[in-house]
Amino acid sequence: MKTCDACLARIARQDCHRNRHGEYICRSCQAAGVKVVNRSRILRGSRGIWRQLTWALAGTVLAILVVAVLILFSHET
Repeated sequence: MKTCDACLARIARQDCHRNRHGEYICRSCQAAGVKVVNRSRILRGSRGIWRQLTWALAGTVLAILVVAVLILFSHET
């Protein structure tokens, strides 16, 4: 069994084609016109999402720290 790189379906090896990039594409995806699945673009996109989530988390932590410091100093006066 192989996994189609285009639709991620599990298919028998004889029902798929391995293109020159080493990707397995099932017969139905081939019939739909899929020739190449650009994995690098997909990976770059997912890395971008993780980078954005990391910055959002860091910003949230920084905002919480600023609010905590402001609350701490407001009680002293």
